[in-house]
Amino acid sequence: MEDPPESASVTKSVWVWAGNTTVLRCHHDPGNSLMLVTWKVHPLYNSHCLLSLHIEKQTNSSNCSERMRQELTSLRIENTAVTDQGNYSCEIVNAAGLFYSFFKLKVLVQPSVTLELNKLGVPECRAHGGNPAANMWWTPEAVGSISTNTAMQPDRSWTVTSTYTVTSNNVTQVTCLVSHPTFVQPHVSSIRISSSTAGLGHAVLVRLTVSIIVIIVGSLLIWRLFKAYCAPYSATRWSTRRTLGIPANELIPAL
Repeated sequence: MEDPPESASVTKSVWVWAGNTTVLRCHHDPGNSLMLVTWKVHPLYNSHCLLSLHIEKQTNSSNCSERMRQELTSLRIENTAVTDQGNYSCEIVNAAGLFYSFFKLKVLVQPSVTLELNKLGVPECRAHGGNPAANMWWTPEAVGSISTNTAMQPDRSWTVTSTYTVTSNNVTQVTCLVSHPTFVQPHVSSIRISSSTAGLGHAVLVRLTVSIIVIIVGSLLIWRLFKAYCAPYSATRWSTRRTLGIPANELIPAL
């Protein structure tokens, strides 16, 4: 029979719901010769910390949150929060050697979904306070422009906001679909829009184009008027130089 390895490692991804109790267990059997168990915590958003249990000395130490408690080879996290997300490692030392277990802890928060017309009368779909960030798309497709923004909230959850500016007058209803790991199936919301709202995107584009053209034409007219106004003054200055015999670079400009 072969001797057990001096070191071995196991990596596992763990998904938990926010607010629940999480228990991470080292994968290796500590046996009867357990000497030391150490948990190293590396959260994504907080400082790393350490918990250790020395069997022979019958001592334990921790600089982690009070919500984290070591139970021999397990780590218990009470009221799990999004800020607990990160990498966790367990180190077991016994007579057989040193064994590692690695965990990637991910915390689930279900977003709240709303669909309404914003102040401009444009459909706006929002998935607020979820973790991870939700995925969002619209139907019908290819009848307007879609703008989507993803922002992190103070509690490290995510809010996704998407607006759908419809450019076709034939569309009277749009549907927002939101997918998230906490949803069994995509969340579906629909909203009716008026014909005036449906053509809003096209109207805005036309107005923007017209405004740009007006600005360009106006600038050209002002430049030509300025040039025409300055031409007689330039001719007078040139005539004065020739009459007085003053070099062009020495003529003091008129105030």
